[in-house]
Amino acid sequence: MNSVKVLQAFATKIVVKIKQSWSTDYRRMKNSNGMKKLTSILAFLTLLAISVATPSFAHAQSTGVQKALESVKETIDNLVSAKDSKQSDELSLRIQTLKRAIGLSIEEARDARAKLDGLDKDTLGENEVVWRDAKLKEMESALSYFETRKSDVEDNSKDITATEAKNIAENFKTWRDENYLHTLNEVRDYFFVGQQEKTIDTARARWQKIDEDIKKLEKAKVRNIILARKLLKNANTLITDSNAINEKAHTLFFTTFINISTSTATSSASEDIKLDNKMNRDNKDATSTVSDVAAPSPQSIRDLVKDSSLKIRDAYKIFIDMSSLVRRLLK
Repeated sequence: MNSVKVLQAFATKIVVKIKQSWSTDYRRMKNSNGMKKLTSILAFLTLLAISVATPSFAHAQSTGVQKALESVKETIDNLVSAKDSKQSDELSLRIQTLKRAIGLSIEEARDARAKLDGLDKDTLGENEVVWRDAKLKEMESALSYFETRKSDVEDNSKDITATEAKNIAENFKTWRDENYLHTLNEVRDYFFVGQQEKTIDTARARWQKIDEDIKKLEKAKVRNIILARKLLKNANTLITDSNAINEKAHTLFFTTFINISTSTATSSASEDIKLDNKMNRDNKDATSTVSDVAAPSPQSIRDLVKDSSLKIRDAYKIFIDMSSLVRRLLK
């Protein structure tokens, strides 16, 4: 929001300066080419100020989610690895920590369930609906387990020994790792891909609006405006590349988890990954034998979404560069 105010203030200052520099009557200048140019520049600056507002990047959300997940894991691991102690304060702390770990698991499972429940079935494909319903049931099962464990600990907290607390933590960790985490990560990947699609659509819409105002500036014959056009072209390339990468993530997710029956989608994801691996191998030393080169691991869905998101971030950087360029052009 600060960048918006700065650019809007800058645009207003330009208007005042140009008005002051005109020696003839301002009203008589309203329909002049100078006023038309000023109007188009002002519109461009205002729109550009709005367009560079920081978007919500999927990879940033992914990082935050991963940190929360690691926090729960660390809490449970600490409980499992803790040495036995007969001190009452130490035991009380362990039980409180166990309650916290279970509580955090309940929160993340409820959040995932709410997101799945919020999906509009009318906008989903048939296989996608089946997948959603299956994941909802798995989240309900996880919540039931977590809430039961929470009640057990709360109801018996005064009688739980240090050894029992450690055993409860170990059993909780085992169940969580084997029955819950894969579902949680699968659901999160689904929404990361979807969020990135929305981010790309927003970037594309903002690009189109800026493109319209660039055309106005070109029509007004603003000097060196072609430089802004070149920057906008680069931004378009980044947005296009971002969309292609996220489409790959989308296809890979559906192929892996939703089991679409069309061979085209399966072939597309497979060929894309094979192509990436081939390009990486081709970049190796030409004298190396195939057996000497370790084949790179295929990118995960989350890695692809992150790469796509970074492309959009770079496109927004170009939008900001364009605001600086327009400032120079107006000096």
